[in-house]
Amino acid sequence: PSAVTVANEDLFDYARGRQSGGNVIRITATDLQGMATGAPTDPTVTFDGLAATTYDYTNMPVSFTCVNPDRSATGAGDVDVAVTNPDAQIGIGTGVFHYNEMPEITGIAFDDGAPAPVIAGNAGGRRIEITGNYFFEDATHPPTLAVNGVAATNVTWVDANTVEFDAPAQDLSGASTLPVYYDVMITNPDTQADTWGPSTSDTGLGYDY
Repeated sequence: PSAVTVANEDLFDYARGRQSGGNVIRITATDLQGMATGAPTDPTVTFDGLAATTYDYTNMPVSFTCVNPDRSATGAGDVDVAVTNPDAQIGIGTGVFHYNEMPEITGIAFDDGAPAPVIAGNAGGRRIEITGNYFFEDATHPPTLAVNGVAATNVTWVDANTVEFDAPAQDLSGASTLPVYYDVMITNPDTQADTWGPSTSDTGLGYDY
């Protein structure tokens, strides 16, 4: 096999995915051999030497799908995808799949540049900006944001380091002191997430009346 390409059917057909694997990956290559009956009469795949599982050969000999392996012990990075035909010939797509970096929140601010502390009203609606690293995927498929478990609205992906959102409303009736600070959680479309707030010894997003 040659001209190996991959597409993550669980992530907009991008050639990347979460570090824990478990995604349905479509493999396309020329000169695939097989009978669409499963191993040993059909191709097998490894990602960085780790075996894929759960094959579907319905579309052979054009393409097939498999579930990619967990690579979290090694972490993010480009990996080779090796396709082995039943006759033992191997085709390698060099660096064709990327295991994504984990998102990381490093700061929070008002998007209009107003000075800290960053405190929103309990009714919500204040425009907030978070900064950090590895915010995926893009403007069409932005991450999701939640504050204290409440979904934020109007999430805008600016770039891989900046995301903006409208602070959701919060019920402060049980707060013993004000302002109260809550965790902010970002979840990339690949399901990898990061939390920034009191539970991680960071400031979080403040709320007051």
